[in-house]
Amino acid sequence: RKLRLSSDRTMQIAESLYQRGYLSYPRTETDRFKEGTDLRTLIGAQAPSPQWGAFAQGLLAGGFEEPRDGGHDDGAHPP
Repeated sequence: RKLRLSSDRTMQIAESLYQRGYLSYPRTETDRFKEGTDLRTLIGAQAPSPQWGAFAQGLLAGGFEEPRDGGHDDGAHPP
Protein backbone atom coordinates (compact mmCIF):
# COMPACT_ATOMS: atom_id res chain seq x y z
CA ARG A 1 0.00 0.00 0.00
CA LYS A 2 2.66 2.49 0.97
CA LEU A 3 4.50 2.17 -2.33
CA ARG A 4 1.27 1.88 -4.34
CA LEU A 5 2.35 -1.39 -5.93
CA SER A 6 -0.04 -4.21 -6.65
CA SER A 7 0.72 -7.63 -5.20
CA ASP A 8 1.44 -8.89 -8.73
CA ARG A 9 3.98 -6.13 -9.35
CA THR A 10 5.55 -6.70 -5.93
CA MET A 11 6.04 -10.39 -6.74
CA GLN A 12 7.52 -9.53 -10.16
CA ILE A 13 10.07 -7.27 -8.49
CA ALA A 14 10.86 -9.87 -5.82
CA GLU A 15 11.33 -12.58 -8.44
CA SER A 16 13.63 -10.33 -10.48
CA LEU A 17 15.74 -9.55 -7.41
CA TYR A 18 15.87 -13.26 -6.53
CA GLN A 19 16.96 -14.25 -10.05
CA ARG A 20 19.72 -11.64 -9.97
CA GLY A 21 20.97 -12.92 -6.61
CA TYR A 22 19.90 -9.98 -4.45
CA LEU A 23 17.35 -11.98 -2.42
CA SER A 24 17.31 -15.47 -1.01
CA TYR A 25 14.25 -17.63 -1.47
CA PRO A 26 11.50 -15.57 0.18
CA ARG A 27 9.34 -18.34 1.66
CA THR A 28 9.79 -19.54 5.19
CA GLU A 29 7.64 -20.64 8.07
CA THR A 30 9.93 -18.91 10.55
CA ASP A 31 8.26 -16.09 12.44
CA ARG A 32 10.66 -15.65 15.36
CA PHE A 33 14.32 -14.81 15.81
CA LYS A 34 16.71 -17.24 17.44
CA GLU A 35 17.46 -16.55 21.10
CA GLY A 36 20.36 -14.15 21.43
CA THR A 37 19.83 -12.40 18.08
CA ASP A 38 21.09 -8.86 18.72
CA LEU A 39 18.72 -6.77 16.63
CA ARG A 40 19.96 -3.47 18.10
CA THR A 41 23.47 -4.16 16.79
CA LEU A 42 22.04 -4.97 13.37
CA ILE A 43 20.08 -1.72 13.41
CA GLY A 44 23.17 0.18 14.57
CA ALA A 45 25.10 -1.11 11.56
CA GLN A 46 22.53 0.67 9.36
CA ALA A 47 22.82 4.05 11.13
CA PRO A 48 25.59 5.44 8.85
CA SER A 49 23.53 4.84 5.70
CA PRO A 50 22.65 8.04 3.84
CA GLN A 51 19.42 6.42 2.62
CA TRP A 52 17.92 5.04 5.85
CA GLY A 53 20.38 5.97 8.60
CA ALA A 54 18.05 8.56 10.12
CA PHE A 55 15.34 5.91 10.44
CA ALA A 56 17.79 3.49 12.11
CA GLN A 57 18.95 6.20 14.48
CA GLY A 58 15.34 6.91 15.41
CA LEU A 59 14.85 3.26 16.25
CA LEU A 60 17.94 3.26 18.43
CA ALA A 61 16.80 6.47 20.16
CA GLY A 62 13.70 4.77 21.50
CA GLY A 63 11.52 3.87 18.54
CA PHE A 64 12.46 0.18 18.52
CA GLU A 65 10.41 -2.49 20.25
CA GLU A 66 11.62 -6.09 20.41
CA PRO A 67 9.42 -8.24 18.15
CA ARG A 68 7.18 -10.74 19.87
CA ASP A 69 7.99 -14.40 19.37
CA GLY A 70 6.01 -16.33 16.84
CA GLY A 71 5.29 -20.00 17.05
CA HIS A 72 7.34 -21.35 14.14
CA ASP A 73 11.03 -21.73 13.35
CA ASP A 74 11.84 -23.94 10.39
CA GLY A 75 15.53 -23.08 10.75
CA ALA A 76 15.82 -21.86 7.15
CA HIS A 77 16.73 -18.28 8.04
CA PRO A 78 15.56 -15.42 10.27
CA PRO A 79 12.15 -13.91 9.60
